[in-house]
Amino acid sequence: LNFSNMESRASEIAIFRAIGATRISVFFQIMGENFFLVLIGAILGVLLVLPMSYGVQSLVLGGSLNEKMSLIASLDMSVIWCQVLPLAILFSLLSGGLPAYLITRKNIAEVLKGGNE
Repeated sequence: LNFSNMESRASEIAIFRAIGATRISVFFQIMGENFFLVLIGAILGVLLVLPMSYGVQSLVLGGSLNEKMSLIASLDMSVIWCQVLPLAILFSLLSGGLPAYLITRKNIAEVLKGGNE
C-alpha cells in the first residue's frame, strides 16, 4: 500500500526535488510521515486492547469468570516499550523505507512529464 501511495505522490515528490529539495530531505520527510502514522496506529492499538478485551470477555463469556479473572489481567508496559515500539519502528522502516528510497531515485524529468510506464 505504501508503494502505491508513493507512486501516486511521485509528481509531488518530483516537484519538491525540482525546487531544490535533496533526495535525503525528501526521503526523511516521507519516512517521518510514515513513522508518525505507524506510531499513531501502535498507540491506538495499545489504548484499545484493554477495552476491546473486556468487551469481548463480556460478550463471549457473559461474565461467567469470577471478578479476579479476566482474559487480559493487566497491560505490561515493559512489553510495550521493549517489543511493541521496536516492532512499530521496524515496520515503519520496512513499509516506508523501500518505497521512499525507490521513489526518490526516479528521474525528476521523467516523473514530471508523465514517465514511461
